[in-house]
Amino acid sequence: MENNELLERTEEWKCLERKTLRQREMADAFYEKKLMKLIESAYIMNNSEKVYEKVEYLIMSVGTSYEPLALNIQLLKPQKILFLYTKATEHIIDKIVKYCKLDNINFDKSEVHETNPLDIYKEIKNVYLRWSKPKKLYIDFTGGTKSMSVAAAMAGALIDVQLVYVGTTNYLVDFRKPNPGSETLFYISNPIEVFGDMEIEKAFALFDKYNYAGARSRLADLKESVPEPQIRQQLNFVYYLSCTYEYWDALDFPKAYESINILNKQLMRDSRLNNHYILMDFLDKLLHQESILEALKEIPQIIAEKKNMEILKNKEYIIPLMFSMYINAGVREKQEKYDMATLLLYRLLEMIEQRRLAIYNLYVSKMKYDEIEWDYKKVPELSKAAPETKVKYLSRKVY
Repeated sequence: MENNELLERTEEWKCLERKTLRQREMADAFYEKKLMKLIESAYIMNNSEKVYEKVEYLIMSVGTSYEPLALNIQLLKPQKILFLYTKATEHIIDKIVKYCKLDNINFDKSEVHETNPLDIYKEIKNVYLRWSKPKKLYIDFTGGTKSMSVAAAMAGALIDVQLVYVGTTNYLVDFRKPNPGSETLFYISNPIEVFGDMEIEKAFALFDKYNYAGARSRLADLKESVPEPQIRQQLNFVYYLSCTYEYWDALDFPKAYESINILNKQLMRDSRLNNHYILMDFLDKLLHQESILEALKEIPQIIAEKKNMEILKNKEYIIPLMFSMYINAGVREKQEKYDMATLLLYRLLEMIEQRRLAIYNLYVSKMKYDEIEWDYKKVPELSKAAPETKVKYLSRKVY
């Protein structure tokens, strides 16, 4: 019924004379009073299924037409709105407020320069921070000049929020409006989804420079936002590898083991059908690294129990730990962090010395010479000697 009425009213509106200024004003008034509510009903009916979440905040660039902005406000029903306007379009906000019956607490407005994109960037950034970086923030760039729309869209892409606009496939050039009822809500994908390959290259470049934390941070976003499922899955592999090496780099062995365990399970799961995926040709090495980390993950608990000697005496712990320190020092050298590389190598030397002493049951923090474990094959004369004789022998050898 409403559609029939909309068609009838549309035909009436089209047939109105527009030769004089007065006639054009009467045609505009007819549009507002007789058509706008019908257009709104059709817009909501045709586009409500596209709205997949509740919109809490909405930023809108204001142009010379209030209708498309009013339509999106009525459809999306945001809790808070920011209007970006110029001196020439401030009066349009009054029309929007009146039509949508907005209270003053529901909206803010900021004047921007129509040809200065930095104005739009600044205002969007300021309100984004003032609203505590909301998750459900939308930017509608339907209105305003082209430079305003582009600036608003670019700012939205940078802070990674949803971009929308009201468009049509049936624009009436002679009437300078969409054919009533043809208005459509369009969602714009973040450019990261289109140019994701460039972001992936940046993430991989960080990984290659041993910046595992930076790579992990980028990959965390990419593996959720890139549209192709196969690429997302492979990025997920690299994400877990970045987590593994980030934690291993920080000597957080339990978390490193947890990450590589998840990675290897996923690789083995997908290897039968997708053996061409990234990291599949490194699966054997990654499984070996997992076995190393399985032992290393016990170290924090052993230290907590103050059983450090157990680490030094057990090759399963001390050798991977030493090589972890050595590799870590090499990475710091390549990153030109020479002070940290030096400290790690110095600590490695200490560990080598401590390991050497531990072979003889000597712990550097608690030296007990009477508890030395002797190799009697080398000193058979001490096999039956008294403890004090052994200590005297040791002092002669040392001093």
